Amino acid sequence: MSNDEQRLQLLQTLRYKLSYYNLNWLDIKNIINLFSKKDYIRFDILKFLLTYINNLTNKISIDDFIYLSNQCTNNNEQIKFYLFELLYKKLNIDNNNDIQRIINLFQTINIRQKIETNIQSNLIIKNKFEGNH
Repeated sequence: MSNDEQRLQLLQTLRYKLSYYNLNWLDIKNIINLFSKKDYIRFDILKFLLTYINNLTNKISIDDFIYLSNQCTNNNEQIKFYLFELLYKKLNIDNNNDIQRIINLFQTINIRQKIETNIQSNLIIKNKFEGNH
């Protein structure tokens, strides 16, 4: 069994305990960095953590999102998009520059358009919600 497999097994064993900790994005980045970049294991770990961590309520910064994208996707466009879909509602988007930085992670025009549409619709919903209070 490789080191990555052993670490994954340990995380799976601890998954219920992890769900009670108030992990932040730095904690998640540090956990992911324990694993090698090969074979998309980092992406699998990130999905695992997002599934089992209930207390992750803080927004993710654009820098952290870009870091996770670079570290977990092996530059695979489809996996990057899937990561975006998992996290876009938690993105802390402050301005058009943030939107552009996210879009620039992608090469395919079709995916770039989907990204922009998702972000814009999420911002509209967020602004309507915040405007009602």
